[in-house]
Amino acid sequence: VEISSHQKTMSLVTPKSDGEAFGYTVQLNTKDSTFVLQDYGGQSFELASKERFWRMVNADGTSVTIDKKNVTWEVPETFLLKCKDMIVEAGNSIKTKTNTHESISQEYSLSTNSYTNPSSDYKVSTGSLTISYGDGSFTGSTNIDGKMTNNGVNVGSSHKHSGVRGGDSSDDAVYRPGVFG
Repeated sequence: VEISSHQKTMSLVTPKSDGEAFGYTVQLNTKDSTFVLQDYGGQSFELASKERFWRMVNADGTSVTIDKKNVTWEVPETFLLKCKDMIVEAGNSIKTKTNTHESISQEYSLSTNSYTNPSSDYKVSTGSLTISYGDGSFTGSTNIDGKMTNNGVNVGSSHKHSGVRGGDSSDDAVYRPGVFG
């Protein structure tokens, strides 16, 4: 135990002289308004009151930092959050950056005034799809494989007009009642 009125610190240091797995240092520094707890294995807890700063770190590189109005979590491997309900309220924006994003739920709802998806490849696989909107348009090539209806009327590839014979696209091949017999 060391107390220094000149440096305005109080320290408690435990050695590893009797085969202890860890030694510890606890220091209170009233001059700099700091408190530190650390072990000889790379774990530490730091409080800097004047700077409104907290930091907790382990030897694996996992840390939680509270710096004034900002919080940073650094997790080298898995971050698991378990709860009954999770509510996130961000007054300005939410940004995520990852290689893969998977969401599994029984029900998914997205409510927004504007939605932009600039994906180079966008796939939807579902048993049933309903799209409702006021006005809209599609731009680009669109292929539809299967039955397509408009207001309940088949307009897909299996759509046939009665009284029309097949042929090539020249004018002579168009069926004209009474002309070709």
